[in-house]
Amino acid sequence: MIYALVKKEALEVLRDPVTLGVAVVLPVIMLFIFGYAISLDVNDVSMAVYDQDRSQESARLVDAFVGSDYFNLEHYLDSPGQVDKVLDRGEASIVLAVPPDFSKDVNLGRRTEVQVILDGSFSATALIVSNYAAAVVHMYTEELLERKGGAASGGIGVTPRVWYNPPLRSVNYIVPGLFAVLLMAFPPMLTALSIVKEKERGTIEQIYVSPVSPPAFIAGKVIPYAIIAFFEMVLILAIGTLWFRIPFKGSVTLLIGTSLIYVLTTVSIGLFVSTITRTQFQAMFLSLIVT
Repeated sequence: MIYALVKKEALEVLRDPVTLGVAVVLPVIMLFIFGYAISLDVNDVSMAVYDQDRSQESARLVDAFVGSDYFNLEHYLDSPGQVDKVLDRGEASIVLAVPPDFSKDVNLGRRTEVQVILDGSFSATALIVSNYAAAVVHMYTEELLERKGGAASGGIGVTPRVWYNPPLRSVNYIVPGLFAVLLMAFPPMLTALSIVKEKERGTIEQIYVSPVSPPAFIAGKVIPYAIIAFFEMVLILAIGTLWFRIPFKGSVTLLIGTSLIYVLTTVSIGLFVSTITRTQFQAMFLSLIVT
């Protein structure tokens, strides 16, 4: 008896390409996504240099950064205003600022400081990049002592300055990211499940023979879940700003307008999923794959 039931269920799975795909293909897809897309390694950090000294020693310091495996020199800057621009545009994740008397202080054995200005949008990355910069400066200091034959040196310090997220609060970038993820994951799933339920119950046949037109049926299914998704968006935004104290910068109107387009798109994805699936199980997992 058990063998017959197992055989029957196995045949049903093999005859259903969607269920078979969810069982076999989904784990492989997730493995590749997490294996390649999620990485805590920080390499090839885009870097800009604001060298106010323009000396041989400052050039050697820059070469020490470029010679490491961590930094790629993208820009040489001529003014403090350019520092703002490269960080605002995302053209650099770190700016190395060398003071005007850097070489003079180094040659006289006085302590000097270089500043690293970091994009703190991703706090974990900014912290790692800051440690990389400190390590490079430390190696340069050791190389400097070797060149000077062990002569006394005040050393070179690193002064980090973090922009956009000075406290390096991870919640400041995790919660806004979840804002997009939640709106992409749940509205399509709810929409897909609502239509697939009609198929499973057989009530979809009644709709086919009713005077309801296809556009009206689609609108009737999409609009309620679009409203729910919009409410979800407002709720997430309110919790993020009021509870987690995430600073909101920019236009609220622009955010709401673009979010409406985003919500309608995700709900439409759920509508598409519902047309190619027959069970709620299939709809749920396929919507997760598609989104």
